[in-house]
Order: sequence, then structure tokens, then C-alpha cells
Amino acid sequence: MNVQNTSSNTQKMQMHKSMKSTAPSQTTMRREEVNLRDTGMVDLRLSGVLNASSDGSDLAEVLAESPSQSMLSDVDEQILFRVVLSGVFAVTCIKFKVPDEIPDGCSPPKFVKIFVNKDNLDFGDADDMQPAAAKELELVDGELTFPVSVPNFSRVSSIQVLVETNQDDEETTVINQFSIIGAMIPQYM
Repeated sequence: MNVQNTSSNTQKMQMHKSMKSTAPSQTTMRREEVNLRDTGMVDLRLSGVLNASSDGSDLAEVLAESPSQSMLSDVDEQILFRVVLSGVFAVTCIKFKVPDEIPDGCSPPKFVKIFVNKDNLDFGDADDMQPAAAKELELVDGELTFPVSVPNFSRVSSIQVLVETNQDDEETTVINQFSIIGAMIPQYM
């Protein structure tokens, strides 16, 4: 038995440690963030928007890369998006863009609540339920961004986004583009 071999063992341990820290694990999966609209996972037949004016765009158009018109709320400032997916998605951020020129009597979103995997949510349910996340948004360069924490949003099959109030307490909320950003989750059989 060779007890005096500590120098050799220390060198081997240091080599192992340096190899471990520089080389990524073979089992590590790299997730690329994408816009949900680009994945083909949105099931427009089951998705929809509550309290959107028929004078503005619909869900498919507001999700598009270059919407031709904005979405407007109808009866009051609230809008409830319901996006149902054909797979599972890990959401990292919700974004709203507003038009360059905001119409009179309209205002961008301000306070937003997000619910996950609640397919048949309506305004009454949204008042009674605890959201997965809620935040007052700040308008920066025509965009409102809502980053979300991973645990609540790691396996999303449907997402409901409630715009509760708008920036200027106007009767109508205006949204030019609505985006859900995240990563696709591989499906295992």
C-alpha cells in the first residue's frame, strides 16, 4: 500500500476539477428563447380575447410580427388574453408594444396579472383567483415588459393574461402587439 502518494492524488483531483468546470455536461440542454408565435404551438381555435373591440385587431393579428392595426378594449380598460398551446412551453417574459401614435381616449396597459393553465378563466375568476404573477408595468420606448420567474412558468400549456388597468386611467386600453417569450419544452413519450 502506497500511503505517500498524496501529491499524485492531488494532481489528479485538480485535473478532474479543471476538466469539470470548463467542459459543459453532455446532458445539459441549451434552451433558446423564442417568441411563441414562431413555434406554431398557439391553438387559435381554443384561444381568444375577452373584451376586445371588434373595431381593432383580433388575437391572431396582435400576436403577429407586424400587426396592421391595434387591439382596443371594448366596454372598459380591461382585456383578458387566453392563449392555449398544442404543447408545453417555458415562459420567461410577456411583452406588449403600443402604436407609435396612441389614439385619443386610449392608453397602454399598466397593471397586469398572469395566470397559468386555467383554460376557462373569465373576469370573475380572475378577481377571485391568485395569479401566478402580477405587476405594474412601465412604458419604455413604446414597450412594456413583464419578466416572469421560472418555477411558475416552466410547464405552460395555456396562459391567461389580464390587463387590469391602463397607464392614464382611460376608458380604452390599446395594444399594438402581444408577445410571449420563452423556450420550447421537448415532449417525452
